[in-house]
Amino acid sequence: MSKIVVDMGSWKTVLSSVSKNTNLMDRTLIAISKKRGKVAEIGEKALSKFRELGEEEIELVKPIRKGNIMDAELMAEYIRKMLKKLELFQLRKRMIFILPAQLGGNLRSVRKISQLLGLSSSLIQNPISICVGSGLRMDEMDARIIMDMGYEKTEVSLLSFQGVRKVIVSDLGWSKVERFVENFIRRNRSVRIDPESLEALKKFLGKSISDEEEVFMKGVDLSGKPVKFVVNLGELGNEIEFFLRDEIFKLRKILKDLPVGMVGSVLRGCVILSGGLSFLRRVRRMVEETFNLRVKRVKDPAIVSVEGAKLILRDKALRRKFLMEI
Repeated sequence: MSKIVVDMGSWKTVLSSVSKNTNLMDRTLIAISKKRGKVAEIGEKALSKFRELGEEEIELVKPIRKGNIMDAELMAEYIRKMLKKLELFQLRKRMIFILPAQLGGNLRSVRKISQLLGLSSSLIQNPISICVGSGLRMDEMDARIIMDMGYEKTEVSLLSFQGVRKVIVSDLGWSKVERFVENFIRRNRSVRIDPESLEALKKFLGKSISDEEEVFMKGVDLSGKPVKFVVNLGELGNEIEFFLRDEIFKLRKILKDLPVGMVGSVLRGCVILSGGLSFLRRVRRMVEETFNLRVKRVKDPAIVSVEGAKLILRDKALRRKFLMEI
């Protein structure tokens, strides 16, 4: 039986075949034809279809928000189309879903998705798959703090060799940083930045840059006229850092009221950073200073969860301990 790992996020979804060792990743977007009432495209092609035909003909849907599945039927159709791209739809399969530590309504949604696809399924909690995918062992005594900084939320989980012990969720994510940047530019330049320029700016902010480096961006002024303007990356980076320090400090509450006997284990452990926001300039240093712990950032946050899940599936002891039936 073919095993498929599914990692569904607000920004992107990854499907990975365990046997073929292939990954398929795309934006978690669905374009629905208003005339036909059916799914027209998924992923980046859905966004292109929306830009091509406009909102009169296409409804652009985000089936997952803040890590929560909002529409199980649409998500099942999304996965069905992804499986066809992987050329695995006709094979007998078992789905392994990676879900947040706080399952909420996602468990019910995943059961419905499995029923609609006619597939058996299991689940692995995301912080556990991140820990294993980052190269750390789950049978060691020292605790780990997994900080998954995604597009619409940050989930901070405290792990021990027994599994997830404590979880907090924050609304800190790339989307919140985007809003901060948009408001900063509107206040200081009286300009509304173009979405494509905002996307390019995010890439610049993830790189090592000098305080004097500047880039040209596009947008519209208050009258709606297209304009070009200059952004000083050092100035913007400093403003973002000031904003993020307060947000990251709030995450320290994961250390309050620790389970009995875990204080020493936490102090000997580390923080594992994942998610796209973790690569923003100075985030790692801010987390180190705020938590006063060693920080390890995963190499590839896009696939670390699916790679960790595949390692768990291949290890009998880990599989017995962390693979949960749905």
